[in-house]
Amino acid sequence: MKYHAMIFIVLLCVGCSGENAPGPMATRGYNHKLMKEAIEAAKAQLDDFISAVESGDGENFAIKESITTGHTREFIWLTDVKFEDGKFKGTVANTPTMLNGIQLGEQRTVEKAKVADWKYENAGKTHGDFTLKILINSVPENDRADYQTE
Repeated sequence: MKYHAMIFIVLLCVGCSGENAPGPMATRGYNHKLMKEAIEAAKAQLDDFISAVESGDGENFAIKESITTGHTREFIWLTDVKFEDGKFKGTVANTPTMLNGIQLGEQRTVEKAKVADWKYENAGKTHGDFTLKILINSVPENDRADYQTE
């Protein structure tokens, strides 16, 4: 029960969209193999996201950046994303918990290779958000409806 409560709280943060800001990445309680596959799927479809960003066909464009420093790897969400000169530019939308030197609200430029996930909304539907779908499966089935994306 305590374990499920922890996952629920993490997903609540991940699923929150105050100011459309995604929450932090969970560090345990999910299937790592499936998470890796979700990241690979997001990368494989990244050109679709870029097309949507460039055409403005949607809103609330966000990417999840993978940052590794030494032996520490963390994922942070950037919102207000633009794609310019072959790179993403956006605003840090969640406070890193393990990395120093990155601040909420900071502007960052991100190489395509560092994108672990992406999402945007169009006509009331969320596109992307591959990693959240894996995290949702870590929550008891009767609580999943609160986090569903299409």
